[in-house]
Amino acid sequence: MALDEVNQIFEHPQVAKDILPMLRSWYEEAKRLPIWQKLRLIILKSERQSVRLLELYRQILQLGEVVSVDSPESRELLLSGLVVKQQGSLRVYNRIYELIFDSSWIELHI
Repeated sequence: MALDEVNQIFEHPQVAKDILPMLRSWYEEAKRLPIWQKLRLIILKSERQSVRLLELYRQILQLGEVVSVDSPESRELLLSGLVVKQQGSLRVYNRIYELIFDSSWIELHI
């Protein structure tokens, strides 16, 4: 999961009160349940970085794989568990992620 401009959450105490405990519970669930162990929370530092990350993920989703290049965006996607590196290429980790984090999801977050 990626959050862009997370500092804006703290400007709205009611939103922070609702969102932050939910994120914490997901994080705790990821420790206990094998199906969630690849889930990671990534806090993005800028809108531009967020767009580049989502554009790279869109390419991977559309093409099935892209050649892995060492970049902050590819490292973030790998750390998130959303993609894996296999034989020098980045691919979506599994079909469930592909269905949940699809092109509609990307468009919503760009």
